[in-house]
Amino acid sequence: MRLGWELDPVLIGTLLTLGLVYGLMAGPLRARLGRDLKLPRRQALMFSAGLLVAFLTEASPLHELSDRYLLSAHMVQHLLLSYVVAPLLLAGTPGWMARPLVANRIVLPAFRALVHPLTAFAVFSLAISLWHLPMVYEAALGNPVIHHLQHLIFLALALIVWWPLMSPLAELPRLGFGQQVFYLVALPLGQFFVAAILTFAPEAFYQTYQEAPRILPMSPAADQQLGGVVMKIVSFIAFGVPLVVAFLRWSAADRPRAAGAGGGAR
Repeated sequence: MRLGWELDPVLIGTLLTLGLVYGLMAGPLRARLGRDLKLPRRQALMFSAGLLVAFLTEASPLHELSDRYLLSAHMVQHLLLSYVVAPLLLAGTPGWMARPLVANRIVLPAFRALVHPLTAFAVFSLAISLWHLPMVYEAALGNPVIHHLQHLIFLALALIVWWPLMSPLAELPRLGFGQQVFYLVALPLGQFFVAAILTFAPEAFYQTYQEAPRILPMSPAADQQLGGVVMKIVSFIAFGVPLVVAFLRWSAADRPRAAGAGGGAR
């Protein structure tokens, strides 16, 4: 077995286009968007890191490993797109750069409905469930166009699901800390059933992995179970860390009000 790099022209062209648009808006077009617009170096580095991780996820040997040999590797690929690439791209995009794209009068009403927490949760959870149906999953593995579409959808929906927590726009504000806590508690539950089915199914669902050469000392069923476990653990970590942060900030924000109420009672 020899695993190589997948230098797909569509992938490279998409990433270069994103980088070019970002560079133009950060440079020559910034003055046209408004005066005194700032792009902290930290944000530029985060966006660049998101593009780099996306390239490594899709072009490195992980791509071939996930397409031909291991479902667990494919799960890692999807999780990197959803829980690493999407937050990095969103964190690296300042509000003044996002505003012309999503806060104009044509797009804003639809986008506001799409990033509503209930909608984001439902669409993200449903999409993950549907893409793991054997017929749909095998279609993506067997057709490069469907496969590219699958990963673009994962990334787009991940950006939507992270938006209520990381929005850079006042027009589409972030949830309050208390709301963030409930949202972050719910998000892993949307993937729990898919992960549980993959983890506890006695047989492998996907023909591609059943027929693949065994490069690791595990059966296709064990590989599938590992993929389900990885899905559960990573989702709980990805949403659990910000959950703790949001809870601590929520508690800290309530302390001054509690102290003020106590002082008034005296």
